[in-house]
Amino acid sequence: MAGAAALDQDLVLAEKRRGGVLNGATADQAQALAVSEQDYPVLLKAVYKRADFPKLRNLMGLAKDISVPEMEGLLLANLSVTESAIQALAEQRGLAVRDYLASLKLPMARLFLGAAKAVPEDGKWQPRAELNLATH
Repeated sequence: MAGAAALDQDLVLAEKRRGGVLNGATADQAQALAVSEQDYPVLLKAVYKRADFPKLRNLMGLAKDISVPEMEGLLLANLSVTESAIQALAEQRGLAVRDYLASLKLPMARLFLGAAKAVPEDGKWQPRAELNLATH
């Protein structure tokens, strides 16, 4: 369940960054934010409200206030990852590495991104990344 806690923490941190940027913080300032124990339930509730899945409703038809563990469980149960989202994440990571290498004064003409490869779901897949460096 450690992965679930990390996922919740990532979602909450992203919500805090989103709020920081909306309130005028620069991207670097928003990136440096940390989530305190007091902020976590408030930010998790904001993530829960923004999530696109049917919520528990009260008699008035309004979204019901539920506990933090219930929100965490519903968010994880309704989290869907599409093939296009995986592809976009792979491309973003590749761009981040390329941009970092460019910031080290490597010439852009020598930096190339390969196409992200989809891995078939055979049950034996393990998360990994490959970085190939070649000199010509």
